[in-house]
Amino acid sequence: MRATRPVTPRPVVRIALTGVAMGLAELVPGFSAGTVAYVAGIYTRFLGLIEAVLGLPLALVRGQLKTGWAKVDLPFGLVLVGAMFVTVFSAASGMRQLLDTAPQTMSAVFFGLVFGAVIAATRQLRPIVAREWPGIVVIAATVFMLLGFTGPRTQTPALWFVLIAGMIAISAWILPGVSGSFTLVVLGLYPVIVAALAERDVTVLAVFALGCLIGLASIVTLLTRLLARHGRAVRLVLIAVMLGSMRVLWPWSDTFASADLGAPESVGSFVGLLAVALLAAGAVVAIASRPAPEN
Repeated sequence: MRATRPVTPRPVVRIALTGVAMGLAELVPGFSAGTVAYVAGIYTRFLGLIEAVLGLPLALVRGQLKTGWAKVDLPFGLVLVGAMFVTVFSAASGMRQLLDTAPQTMSAVFFGLVFGAVIAATRQLRPIVAREWPGIVVIAATVFMLLGFTGPRTQTPALWFVLIAGMIAISAWILPGVSGSFTLVVLGLYPVIVAALAERDVTVLAVFALGCLIGLASIVTLLTRLLARHGRAVRLVLIAVMLGSMRVLWPWSDTFASADLGAPESVGSFVGLLAVALLAAGAVVAIASRPAPEN
């Protein structure tokens, strides 16, 4: 008998909205779908779903497909992943236009969202004791500096490079605070993948998807075991990574998701974009004022 939980309208709507938010997050360099899942309280369940699906081929080989299939939380997976994929494909063109026409405002929105997510995640781990803060600061500073390196852009990448990019990006996508989209920016492939989504380039998307599948198989089991054995330590590291990743969403950079740290051009720019960021942060904190339990 399948080990799934009862599905009622309210959880379905919440899971679907989380999937929509995760899809939007993956279209934005610097913002992580893992962050959305973490704040929504479904992160462990999401990893379990991926691990169960990836285990199906091995279960088939062993003649244990029925047992392996019973581990798949199918209602949860269909709602979450369905909402996520529909959002990614339907919003790619609009998101690309927004990032081109209003890069600073979009940066401020997502800067605030990540900041709010950090606060919400910290609330879930309260209290963070004094001995834990030095490690958080060191990891956040390291991520902050490493994100200063970006790669050259290319419009005609080799397919083998797209495959490797998929492996790396999906590993980043799983981790809260580590943006798969920004990983593509670092590799110089972000505009290529967004264009492939918008134009339905089957070849590029298929190769990229294969890379994602390979990357998933290698990262999810490790991360699941780490969370099970060292849950608090892993979550503290993820909070630190989220803090360091805010560098690429600094609203006063020259372009969206740039690692350059520019100064505000005017008082009006500073006040306006700061207000947008604070509103976004406030929205996340308000939604997570009662931290969602893992479900």
